[in-house]
Amino acid sequence: YSVNEGEWATFTVNTTNVADGTMLTYTLSGYGIDETDIAYGSLEGSIMIEGGSGYISVELANDFVDEGGEEILTLTVLDYLGVWPSASVTVYDSW
Repeated sequence: YSVNEGEWATFTVNTTNVADGTMLTYTLSGYGIDETDIAYGSLEGSIMIEGGSGYISVELANDFVDEGGEEILTLTVLDYLGVWPSASVTVYDSW
């Protein structure tokens, strides 16, 4: 899965045995990723689980900086039990 800067990266979190309305937090990190790569500058957020799933959309900033062609954005979900598996997307320079 890959996106260009200026586009949205979308992640689906599927759960089992997690009650509807449960809030989970997530962090964004990865190779070459910092606050300036995210349109609203935040590297963390939260999602609500409904029907066993939650959806996260991250708007990537089009920063017009040559970062060597690609970065790796990693989303990691956290909850009161610890860290859940993470997922990554390749982000390509858009200029």
